[in-house]
Amino acid sequence: MGGLDISGDVVAVAASTVGSVLMLSLVGVFVAHYPKHPSGDVRLSGMLQQSSIRQIAKVATTVYIPCLAFTRLGSRLSIDTMKEVWPMVLYAPAQCLLGTLVAWLVCRVFLVPKQFRQEFILACSHPNMIAVPLVMLEVLCQQSQLAGEDSCSERSAAFVFVSVVGWYLYFWTVGLETIKHLSPETQALEANQGGEGSSTIWQSLKQLVNNFFNPPLIGSLSGLVVGLVPELQDLFFGGKAPLLFSTSAAKTYAAAVVGVMSTVMFVTLGKSIPSLDLREHAAKLLRMFRPADKRSLEDVEVAGPDDTSTNSSVQLMASRDSISVGAVLAGPSQCSDQPSSHQQQHTVPASYDDNGVLLIDVDRVLEENHLSLALARANGQDDARATSSATVPPSATALKLLVPATSNATTTPEQKQEKDHQSAASWGARNLVLFVVTSMLVLPGSKLGLIIWLGPHVFGSGANAALVQLVLCIQSITPTANLLVVVCQREGARASAERMSRGILLQYTVAIGSLLIFTALGVAAFY
Repeated sequence: MGGLDISGDVVAVAASTVGSVLMLSLVGVFVAHYPKHPSGDVRLSGMLQQSSIRQIAKVATTVYIPCLAFTRLGSRLSIDTMKEVWPMVLYAPAQCLLGTLVAWLVCRVFLVPKQFRQEFILACSHPNMIAVPLVMLEVLCQQSQLAGEDSCSERSAAFVFVSVVGWYLYFWTVGLETIKHLSPETQALEANQGGEGSSTIWQSLKQLVNNFFNPPLIGSLSGLVVGLVPELQDLFFGGKAPLLFSTSAAKTYAAAVVGVMSTVMFVTLGKSIPSLDLREHAAKLLRMFRPADKRSLEDVEVAGPDDTSTNSSVQLMASRDSISVGAVLAGPSQCSDQPSSHQQQHTVPASYDDNGVLLIDVDRVLEENHLSLALARANGQDDARATSSATVPPSATALKLLVPATSNATTTPEQKQEKDHQSAASWGARNLVLFVVTSMLVLPGSKLGLIIWLGPHVFGSGANAALVQLVLCIQSITPTANLLVVVCQREGARASAERMSRGILLQYTVAIGSLLIFTALGVAAFY
């Protein structure tokens, strides 16, 4: 089986790819957590806060990615290339559909929780079609098995972008619509609009049109047209192109895509880790093997440098079904033991650390001008109601309330959403392993088998046939595209983005083995 021989260069590039991802993940965790916010809330900690990540994701998908799509497709495509390998355009959405089908079957057979199925399927069905294949093919073209391929690197890169045309068209229509449904904002809007009849249908059609004409898709279609029309290609690309200044500017933005997307991806991964304190994780493990902690509901801790001044009052009320916290944020003359009847109760999200400490960001409440806040969480204790009051210094940055960690009661929608985020890694070890096995072993093996079986019938035995099939093979065995995490952040599906980021990191830890195995099989099959 000499055809299975793969040089050390291929092993090195696979190891280097995995090593780079692991290094980037460490940097992302650091940027996400340091400097720490006084409240300890990971959303507010780090050089990039959660709100900043979403804004960067919006800029990336509105400016950087359209520039990348236009410059790569416009400069690489040609009519001659497209005539011979046009089925590659159809293969990209076909493999996404195959991934969707296989992942759906896995979810049904292995009982993946319903709330995670959509993102599980989405992550399995959208592999990395550009960055990893280009790196792998650059090295493979230097191997002895591909010595007979003239201009191997240039041709393989052109074939990659032919396939990307179909991938872009699929992702920025079907994929984008799926991601929008992961957003809590979209889910709430759909719930409010349920049963509105014709107006809902009209809004759906309008939304479909808006989704189709999004910046990345416009950039892809523009690049496709420019690449296939020689006269237009001469206007934008080449040493004497009249509009070269515009493509030079676009290439500048395109060059930053990998860095920007990596930042969003790995800072999202960092934000999915609530704490880096090893003692907290050790305590969490210990609590798994002992009864629930019976702490008092009256324990209050205030974070801030000033412990003496009084500017706000807090009251705790506990019952069997819920714990509510009523707070009046006002000046000393306005404070009272109970919130006034005319004051509106407002529910705001609060975070819980691994020790069961409820964190309320006082700065955030003050900035949003909330006069009161109410938070409900079951305590599992007796029916007796307990009350206590405490003072919050004006310089305090966070209020910490010791709350029992166990709960069986109904929570508010806001609390449910926050609880869902706090369990951002709730795919669990079983589902994470299932995701990696499906996306890195089952699907690549299935797609490689289909390419070996159908490839000769579709592409024949022409000069480009072997290289085209190898390109499709490499594009079929890569981890999930980082773009999914970026777009999830843009659309407000933060918890989904964090869960996917952990799955993608785990994919790369096994990629060094899976990439080598399937690459060797592909080279042996086509050369």
